[in-house]
Amino acid sequence: SRPPETTVTFALWGGPALTAGWEFVSDEPGTRMATRKGSDPSWTLTSSPLIYAMGIGAGDQVIRFRATDAAGNVDTSPAVRDWTVPPLNDRFDGAQVLNGSAGAVAGTTFLSSHEPGEPEHAGPGGHYSVWHRWTAPSTGYLDVATFGSEFRSVVAVYTGDAVDALTELGTGADWHGTGWGRVQVPVVAGGTYSIAVAGMQAM
Repeated sequence: SRPPETTVTFALWGGPALTAGWEFVSDEPGTRMATRKGSDPSWTLTSSPLIYAMGIGAGDQVIRFRATDAAGNVDTSPAVRDWTVPPLNDRFDGAQVLNGSAGAVAGTTFLSSHEPGEPEHAGPGGHYSVWHRWTAPSTGYLDVATFGSEFRSVVAVYTGDAVDALTELGTGADWHGTGWGRVQVPVVAGGTYSIAVAGMQAM
């Protein structure tokens, strides 16, 4: 019989807490789940959700999720989550540059910061952000969304050259009750726009 497949379904993070967590499943009932952290070669039996106490310094982190079915077949392609503490684009002046008229990027807001003077994106609770910067190749509309995010998230678009001197063009949170953010704003060819993605904290 074929080995099971392991899927991470939800991340229990998005803010400054020193823990991370994930919900995960197998496509076969009755499977045993295990995780492996960092460079540790051993797998640890784990149930979902997993809460991972972070108490760590800066650097690259990785965790793997693997299912084993009742017949002993092991998932040969474990689900993997990796990230950097703090995120490389945590600060406004370290924004990740985006190019082109369409695309997607992956990342996390986990252990990101809220800079002095930084807005609360999409209202109270929308902070601890990461930043992206994009120059419009043509005049039209910028449509940014966090569809598919593993945690509740918001998005905001600004103009301005400093984190404490931004002009908000638009924000989006909880699009159609999904917990994801979406915003659409008019842009001008050659204009530079700063995009914040933040975990939405429970209020």
